[in-house]
Amino acid sequence: VDHKCSVIIHAIGDAAIERVLNAYDAVCTEGKNPYRLSVNHVQITDTPLVERFTKNDILAAVQPIFLHYDTKIVDARVGAALASTSYAFGTMKKLGIHMSFGTDSPIEDMNPIDNLYCAVTRRRLDGQPEGGWHPEECVDIYDAVDAYTAESAYAEFEEGVKGRLKPGFYADLVVLSKNIFEMDPLELRSTKIDATMVDGKFVFERPGA
Repeated sequence: VDHKCSVIIHAIGDAAIERVLNAYDAVCTEGKNPYRLSVNHVQITDTPLVERFTKNDILAAVQPIFLHYDTKIVDARVGAALASTSYAFGTMKKLGIHMSFGTDSPIEDMNPIDNLYCAVTRRRLDGQPEGGWHPEECVDIYDAVDAYTAESAYAEFEEGVKGRLKPGFYADLVVLSKNIFEMDPLELRSTKIDATMVDGKFVFERPGA
């Protein structure tokens, strides 16, 4: 903070997240987070721990794609009770926490579609479990896209030029093969990226699109 530097700290377990929030609370006061300090991953939490993010407007950078792997093991690792309040994307949204999505590239594939699928269905990429893993923590497709775009722009102090398609903003966009806002969420993974534009120039076009 002395150097006015925005910081993001990786924390997955509840004890680690608590320690990061304790450190941030020492420099963020009166509900303000002027440097937009952030916690990355925010995976294993109970509800009071998630609620602590609202105390000083701490940002959460999360990766829903981890539901694909972790739902097979998390109950055995931390217990069913704590697992049920973890990966709490729906709760974060309801609390008004600034929550941005990422793919954790290059550890995970950069394609955002699978990440969106996991966020809105709470299922693994094989479609299981049926009904979703703790579906009360689903977010809708509008909020999921916002987390990728507007909230990611906010996290880097660029919400005035990124995250929306509007005059005066950078012409950064993708063209999708389907309308993801009108389709069955379970069909999201059939969507292809037809083209990608950066700063008004196409940098990718899918052959045959």
